[in-house]
Amino acid sequence: MRLLAQRRSKTKGKLRSSQYLMKTPTLMSLSLGLRSHEVSEAEAVVSNWSMEVEGVDDPIMCADESSQPEPIVVKKEKVSRTTTSTSVTTSVADSADSQPPAQKKPKIEPSAARVRGVPAKLKRQQNVPVDTTPEHMKARGAYRTVDLPAAMQADQRWTKRYLPTIMLWAGSYEDIWVIPDEVLLHHAQLIFDAVYKDLNIFLVHNGVVHSLTAQRISEWRSNFGSTAIAIIMDFMTRNSEFAPSDLATSLVHDWAFLYENPDSPSPLTAYRSPFILQLLGTAHLNAVKGYVEVPSFDMHELVTSGMSRVLALSAVAVSSI
Repeated sequence: MRLLAQRRSKTKGKLRSSQYLMKTPTLMSLSLGLRSHEVSEAEAVVSNWSMEVEGVDDPIMCADESSQPEPIVVKKEKVSRTTTSTSVTTSVADSADSQPPAQKKPKIEPSAARVRGVPAKLKRQQNVPVDTTPEHMKARGAYRTVDLPAAMQADQRWTKRYLPTIMLWAGSYEDIWVIPDEVLLHHAQLIFDAVYKDLNIFLVHNGVVHSLTAQRISEWRSNFGSTAIAIIMDFMTRNSEFAPSDLATSLVHDWAFLYENPDSPSPLTAYRSPFILQLLGTAHLNAVKGYVEVPSFDMHELVTSGMSRVLALSAVAVSSI
């Protein structure tokens, strides 16, 4: 009986110690709790075993299996890489969509700026002959009158109608010394059509008509200087009793050579001096004699207000002697 009682007391003691162990946190659970606390501060694990587990012989092993921390799930996010002040987000595209985008072609709009006085370019109609074919093209200074089309050499309209009209127009141009090729070619075609109404010829750039027209305008401009020299030399010869230097000084003083009476200048008689009138008549009026009416030109404007630039050119030519 005593032995049976002692065995029962030992058994109760073992049960009490096992219950005590189950109610007390084990060292293993504490270490696991600390380890999980290091992994994530938000999920601290406290091992407090208070439940009774039946059929388990080793409570320590039970505590080890139940106290495993939950796996931590790490969510992958797009990495934002920052270079200086620019944020670049990397992404992976499908191979089918990985082709680079097509480059946009810049939209080229016609410039609104145009050459001063340059009108719209005349277009050549089909089956219209040109004044100079490609195989007959020459340098601009190499053309002669004999190079003109045969139909233009049949009469004297080139010298007595075409060139006078060209000089009338050139004298009214805003810049007599600089006439762009596009402007000259355009107006030469208009004048050519008015003079040679029976001919249907298209003038080409640097062709015989364009080149000869530019040559004649250059000769017309230089004629102002050479004519002014001849007029002043004749004046000095007629007044040989005076020293040429004294005469020249008196003429240029207060622009006396511009007035009808150099000894009594008056604004009402400006540009009426014998020098200006003789130069204007010889160098320009003789050159424009025989001009024709051009439908697209304001002929009244050309023969009146257009003369102001020629008068200025005459005054400059005389003053430069």
